[in-house]
Amino acid sequence: MPGMNRGGASMDEADILAFCQERMAQAYAEQVWAVALAGAMNGFVIVQREKLPVGTGGLVFWGVAAGSLLALVFLWSRQFIFRHYDGVAKGLIAKENRSILPGRGKWPARAVTLAGWSGTLLYTLIIAGMTWASLCVL
Repeated sequence: MPGMNRGGASMDEADILAFCQERMAQAYAEQVWAVALAGAMNGFVIVQREKLPVGTGGLVFWGVAAGSLLALVFLWSRQFIFRHYDGVAKGLIAKENRSILPGRGKWPARAVTLAGWSGTLLYTLIIAGMTWASLCVL
């Protein structure tokens, strides 16, 4: 039933906003971990290439490519989750006080959108760059 939590009690807007903030923080943390894990994998291959067993280059190549691709898919999925909850939170805030929302004052809407996507774009470039470097040494 809409507006009800698992215990059957009604959720007010503050509860929903807190829920959205929690989910946004979780999505962001998962993005950071995805970048860290992909970076560690690629960094290992770059630094330890000479120590990899002979004949495993093809396997490592495809493993790095697949792992990096999955990291990128995961990264972008978490961005869409973040944007969803951000939109819900902004909708709740807009009911109360529109003046505190970015993009409704001095900032053009495009600048706010670009700022919201800039971290994910940077993370994408980091993963792609490290993957490229890793695959070049194989």
